[in-house]
Amino acid sequence: DNGSPLIPFLTDRDEADRLAVAESWRSPTTRRLDAHLEPYTLPWFLQIERRRYARHGGWIPRVLEFSRHRGDRLLALGDGLGTDWVRYAENGSDVVVCSPSPVQLMVVRRHFELRAVRGEFLEGGPTRLPVPTHGMDVVCLTERDWAGDDLEASVAEVYRVLKPGGKVLAVF
Repeated sequence: DNGSPLIPFLTDRDEADRLAVAESWRSPTTRRLDAHLEPYTLPWFLQIERRRYARHGGWIPRVLEFSRHRGDRLLALGDGLGTDWVRYAENGSDVVVCSPSPVQLMVVRRHFELRAVRGEFLEGGPTRLPVPTHGMDVVCLTERDWAGDDLEASVAEVYRVLKPGGKVLAVF
């Protein structure tokens, strides 16, 4: 479904533009990315992805190793629209998205559905992740202020859920 979004309370175009600019690594002063595209539709998400991995973000796929974790259970933590996490799912990772924001989870779920990839979506904060101990092969963090005020407890929680020998990939 490329039609109108299933997220009726996210109709604020300025908020959609803010999310798009942040996800595509553009300056906040950048004009709207594509004013003609309806927010939260497949063409909108695809345009953001193209811009995210363009010149300034060309390093992201290499650093985050999208194609190296086929079959791995990957915990995705951070803000955003799920662009990187969709790439993991497309490459065969079993992606679990965790966020304290139900709205963000709804947007990321929509992105996954439009891209026809599977994911699991759990509500939880950085110091209380709703996943079992040693349940993740990889944890991917993509947010500047992911841990908030309690960095030590958040890092301990990441290592609690990570399998022995697991990997943390982080972009801050």
